[in-house]
Amino acid sequence: MKKIKMIILCNLLILFMAAFSVHCAEPVNPVPQAKPSTPAASNMPSATQTPPSSPQITSPPQVPGASAQGTMTPVLSSPSAPASASAYSYNPAGKPDPFKPFVDVDVKSAQKKKDESIFPLERAEIDSFTLVGIVGDSSKRAAVVQDANKKFYPVFVGSHIGTRKGKVTGILSDQVIIDELDDNNKVRKIVLKLRKNTTR
Repeated sequence: MKKIKMIILCNLLILFMAAFSVHCAEPVNPVPQAKPSTPAASNMPSATQTPPSSPQITSPPQVPGASAQGTMTPVLSSPSAPASASAYSYNPAGKPDPFKPFVDVDVKSAQKKKDESIFPLERAEIDSFTLVGIVGDSSKRAAVVQDANKKFYPVFVGSHIGTRKGKVTGILSDQVIIDELDDNNKVRKIVLKLRKNTTR
């Protein structure tokens, strides 16, 4: 029974202290908040008053040599070449010529070989051939010539012979007529006569 009374008494004491602390926390005379007062008419700017002028922005002074737009172009100084590069000089003595081919080419022999005909009748001069025979009649004839190597070749009207583009223009019963250009590009006639057989 005593315990119950003690518990009730403690609870009442706690409630009393809580109520007292709340009452002490409230201000005795609360100060009323002041309402914001409207600005005076004298402080309001009138419509006729001009607004304060904005501060003027002055451009920085231009440096002499700058462009018209005010931008400065940086001038880069070229790097100085090393002293050793300016002192170098090329000495071609003892060095191969870069414009000369490494292999010697005989142009004349190559040209001569190129101009050499593939036909055996055009590889030798006309004087080196010997007329050894003529066959046929007046309507159509053919001749046989022999070169220095004892080789025989048939020749007809229109055949080319010699190194100067000689051309057979006629074959008679005992001779062959050839037109050939000389050194002055003039036509000369060369006649190869049939060799008579003197053997019995």
